Amino acid sequence: MQTIGGLIWSSLIGFTSLKNAGPTYMSIGTGYGESGCTDAARDALSNGFLDVSSSRGARNVLFKVIGGYTLTLYMVNGADDIVQRHMANEANIVFGVSINPNSEQTTKIILVATDICS
Repeated sequence: MQTIGGLIWSSLIGFTSLKNAGPTYMSIGTGYGESGCTDAARDALSNGFLDVSSSRGARNVLFKVIGGYTLTLYMVNGADDIVQRHMANEANIVFGVSINPNSEQTTKIILVATDICS
């Protein structure tokens, strides 16, 4: 297993809302270039592992962005906007950012959604 240090939120400590929160969906998305962060968010939300219709309205969301040295907070904010629009209005969204020097122009997002509204 390879671990990559985080710039923002580097651990799950304190994110206890995943405990006993019902069905949990996980997805991974990938994007490339300047729009890689938003493309990765869209890819994660449309990925087959994540039941998009069931995850809409999730109240607890955790996502981590992993990108190269060109990744900016502005790019991450674009991905966050996409995730927020997809989830419940009152959703608790926690995100993290890590730099992987081997990523170059590739951005990945790992997304976990739980506490789904019926």
